[in-house]
Amino acid sequence: AMSVTAQAVSKWEMGTSYPDFTLLPALAAYFEVSMDTLFDYDVHEVKTKIEEILQEARLYFFEDTARYIETVKEALQTWPDNETLLTCLLDAYEYDLRERGNRAHLEEMVMLADKIIQESRDFVRVCNVKDDKAAALLKLGRYDEAKAVLETLPADVELRYDSMAFRLTGKDRRDAAILVSGSGRTGT
Repeated sequence: AMSVTAQAVSKWEMGTSYPDFTLLPALAAYFEVSMDTLFDYDVHEVKTKIEEILQEARLYFFEDTARYIETVKEALQTWPDNETLLTCLLDAYEYDLRERGNRAHLEEMVMLADKIIQESRDFVRVCNVKDDKAAALLKLGRYDEAKAVLETLPADVELRYDSMAFRLTGKDRRDAAILVSGSGRTGT
C-alpha cells in the first residue's frame, strides 16, 4: 500500500532504518491511528511520569536542593524541552541562590529563563520566570538588564512593582514601593 519493499519494512521493525519522514502521515492514516500512536507517544503518560518524578523530588527540595536539581536534570535527559521540568530547574537554582548564595548557575539561569520566556504560552509562568531571570542578572551585576526585564512585567496585576520593590535598589526600589503602597497594598 505504501510502495515500499518487504526488506525496508523489516529494517524499520528491527530499528536499523526508519521510514522516510514524508511517509509517516500516510502510514498513520493507513493504520487509522494518530501520529502519536504511531510513535508510541502518549502525552498524558508523559505528564504523569514527569509529575511522579517531581512529586518524589519535592520531598527534598528544601533540605537537599542539589539532589532535587540532579533529579530534574536526569528527567531533562529524557524530556529535554519539557517546560515544567525547565521551570522546576530554574526555580531550584533561584532558591539555592536566594537561600544559600549559590552563584554557580547564574548564566544557566539566564539561558533557561530566556528559553522559557520565548517558548511558553503560560502567562503566569512567564511572569515568574522573568522575576527569576532578574534575580540572576542582579547577581551577575547587570542591574540595568534586570530592571528592564522587571519593567516588562504587567503593571495591571501589580507584579511588576512588587518584584521591583523586592529586587531593585535605591530610587528604583523606593519608587516601586510607593506604587505598591499607593495601590492599597503593603510594599516590601
